[in-house]
Amino acid sequence: MKRTLVPLLVSAAAQLSAWPAAYAQPVERLAALEVTAPRLTRELLTTPAAISVVEGSQVREAGPNIQLEESLTRVPGMLLLNGENFAQGQRISMRGFGARAAFGIRGIAVNVDGIPFTMPDGQSQIDAIDLDDVERIEVIRGPSSVLYGNAAGGVLDITTADGLDPDAGARVRLTAGSHGMQKLYARHSGENGDWSHSFGFSSLTQDGYRDHASVEKRLFNGKVRYRFDDARSLTTLVNLLDMPRADDPGGLTLDEVRTRRRQAAPNAYAYDSRLEVSQQLLGLGYQDLDLGGGELNVSGWVGRRDFEQQLPSPATSGNVPQFVRHFYGAKASYSNRSSLAGLPLHYVFGSDLSRQEDNRHRYYSPPHSDSRSLRDDQQQDATALGLFAQGDLSLSRTWTLSNGLRYDDVRLSIDDRSDGGQGSGRRSFDQWSYSSGLTWQYLPTHAAYATIGTAFQTPTFTEFARPDGDAGFNSGIEPQQAINRELGLRGYFNSGVHYDLALYSIRSKDELVAYTEQGRTFYANSGRTKREGVEFGLSAPLPAGFSVDSAFSYGRARFESDSGQGVRNGNQLPGIPERIWSSRLNWRSEALRLTFESQHLSGMYADNANQMSIDDSWVFNLRGARDLHLGGGQAVTLFAGLRNLFDEHYYANVRINDANGRYYEPAAGRTLYAGVELGF
Repeated sequence: MKRTLVPLLVSAAAQLSAWPAAYAQPVERLAALEVTAPRLTRELLTTPAAISVVEGSQVREAGPNIQLEESLTRVPGMLLLNGENFAQGQRISMRGFGARAAFGIRGIAVNVDGIPFTMPDGQSQIDAIDLDDVERIEVIRGPSSVLYGNAAGGVLDITTADGLDPDAGARVRLTAGSHGMQKLYARHSGENGDWSHSFGFSSLTQDGYRDHASVEKRLFNGKVRYRFDDARSLTTLVNLLDMPRADDPGGLTLDEVRTRRRQAAPNAYAYDSRLEVSQQLLGLGYQDLDLGGGELNVSGWVGRRDFEQQLPSPATSGNVPQFVRHFYGAKASYSNRSSLAGLPLHYVFGSDLSRQEDNRHRYYSPPHSDSRSLRDDQQQDATALGLFAQGDLSLSRTWTLSNGLRYDDVRLSIDDRSDGGQGSGRRSFDQWSYSSGLTWQYLPTHAAYATIGTAFQTPTFTEFARPDGDAGFNSGIEPQQAINRELGLRGYFNSGVHYDLALYSIRSKDELVAYTEQGRTFYANSGRTKREGVEFGLSAPLPAGFSVDSAFSYGRARFESDSGQGVRNGNQLPGIPERIWSSRLNWRSEALRLTFESQHLSGMYADNANQMSIDDSWVFNLRGARDLHLGGGQAVTLFAGLRNLFDEHYYANVRINDANGRYYEPAAGRTLYAGVELGF
C-alpha cells in the first residue's frame, strides 16, 4: 500500500502545484493554524499526528445541528452511527476504536471547553453538547493515551462560543423538518470591558422516522470570562441538560426490516422502552499566559447526572438500569520554552484527576406494567490520576523531535448492597504510555511526519458485568492495549489546495469485544487484532465560485487469534467498514451558499463470526442558505436541506452481536428541513 500511495501522492502534488492561479481563492495559511488538543499548543503543519479541524462555520452549515454526524463526516476515518436513536446515544469510532460500544461512546476521549466528558471508567456521553454553540472541533484520529490516558483511542476536543468572536451579539434560529422535528436555538454573546459572555439555549422535539422514536430535549450552555489583565483570566462554565423522554424503537430482524422499515421492535411497545436523563455541570478555568515566561492553565469541575432507562428486553436480571452520578475533577498544565543541548525546546507538563461516584440500581419491569422489582443495588466509584510531560525539540529549522510520557492510575470499586455484599470488589490498573514523533517541514507549506505511540482502555463498569448473572467485577476481563505506528504528509499549495495523508498500523492485544446472552450485552478479551489503513483528505477551489472537499479512508481491522464469542483468526472486526468516502461540492456567491454532499460506507459485519453482513450504502444530501442584510447590524439567513436525497435504504445503526438477530436500526428516508436565523 505504501509503495503505491506515496508515489501517487507525489505525482498528484506535482499536478496540483500547477493548479491555475485563476482558480485560487483566499485561504488561511495552514502553517499558522494552531491546534490545542495535543495538550502542547502547536502549528498544525508541524504536529506529528493525524489531526483534523472543523471550524464553527462548517459545523453550523452542515445540517439542522442535531447530531455530530452532520459535521464530522468531513473528517477522514471517522464513523458516526445511531444519530436517530437518542435513547441509545450516538456511537463514534476512529480506526475501529469505539466500534464495540452497544450504546454511548467507548474508547474515544471527549473534551468540551477543557472539561472531560469521558468518565474515569472510560465511557463518554455527548448528549449535553449543542452544535449551535460549537466554535471549533479538533479531532485526533489515532490512539492518544499519552495525552488523555484511559480510553483515548481517538480524541474529540470541542470549544464553544465565548463572546469574543467578531460576530458576537444575539442570534435566534428556528428549524423545522420531517417527522415532527422542531428546534429553537437562541444565543446572546458579547464583550463589555474586562467581561465577556456567551449564553445559549435550545429546545428540540422530534417524532422520529420510526415508530416509538420521539425525543424531547433542552440544553443550556453558558460561559462567562473575566480578564484580570492582558495575561490572566478566569472563565466560568455552566452546562445543563434536560431530556425528560427519548423513546427507543429497538433493533429489527432482517425480515422485519423487509416487511416495514419504520416499525419498532415488538418489545419496544411491550416495555415502553425509553430514556430519561438530566445533567448539571459547573466548571472553572484559570489561565495565566505569562507565568515565568510560560503559560499556566488550571481548571476544575463538578457535575451530577440522573439517568434511568427502560430497555426493550425481557431480561429478568434487570431491564431498568438507573443511577445518580456525581463526577468532579481538576487538571493543571504548564508550558514554556527553553533549550536543551543548545537546541530550542517547547515543553508542557501537568496532571489530571477525575472521579465518578455512581449510586446504581437495576430493576426488572414486566411487559405492559409499571411495576418493578429491585435486582441490583450498588455503589460504583472510579478514580483516575494522570501525570504527563511532552516536549518538542527543534533539531534544525526544518526537523522537530516530539516525545511524550504519561503515567495513569485507574481505580474502580463496587460496594454491593444486595445479596449480602457478594458483588463487592476492587480493580486497579496502572499504565505507562509514550509517544515519539519526528516532523520534517521539507517546504515552507509542506511537512511529513512519523510517529509511534501506545494506548490503553480499561473496561467500563458496564463492560465488567458478569455473564453468570452475579454482581461484581468479571475477573476474567482485562484492559485492552495497543501500539500505533503512523506516517503522514500534509500541506497546501498557493492555488489553495490543501491535503492530508496518513498511513497507520495498529496492533492491539486483549481486544475488548461484545457478545449477547439472555438479552444483555457482555464483554470479553479476544486476543490480538491488527488495524492497517490509509486516510486522505483534500480540499480545492474551483472556478466560478465552486470548491470541493473530500475525505477518504480505507482500513482493514482483523482478529489475529481464535477465542470465544465467534472470534476466528482473520475475521473482520464487526461494525467497521473498510471504506468510508465523504465528499462535498460547494458553490458560494456573496449571499448564497449551496452544497451537494455524498457519503459512502462499504459493507461490514454485525457479528464476530462474520456471518451477518451489512450492505454498503451511498447517501446524498443537498443544502443551501441565503443571507439577507437588513441594515442596522441585523441579518437574516434562510436555509433548507434535503437529507438522503435519493431515498437510500441503509442503517442508522448496527447492533453488534445481538443474540436475537436484531442487528438493524433503519435510517430515515428522504427528509426535509428548513429554517430561519436572525442575527442582531
